[in-house]
Amino acid sequence: NSNEEYLKEHGVVGYLSASGSYEPIKPSSTLQFTGHIYKVVPSAAERYIGASSEHIMFEAFLNESKYVVFDFEPQNMKLPYPIGRCNF
Repeated sequence: NSNEEYLKEHGVVGYLSASGSYEPIKPSSTLQFTGHIYKVVPSAAERYIGASSEHIMFEAFLNESKYVVFDFEPQNMKLPYPIGRCNF
């Protein structure tokens, strides 16, 4: 989809998730948030037929590769949610 193409163009190699059956991050790994945020706005069909909603993704480096972390679950309680800067 267009969101994934946009992320690829900006050097993002994948997604990080706290749930699912993905490969776990090794304890020796370094996860560093960059401060960049991607706002995803679904198309009309995605919104009304697919029930998708707007959401944001946080950009982070994991062992020198760039990933995005979805905002669906709190990833870090010390990381402030950007309510004042994003209108939904």
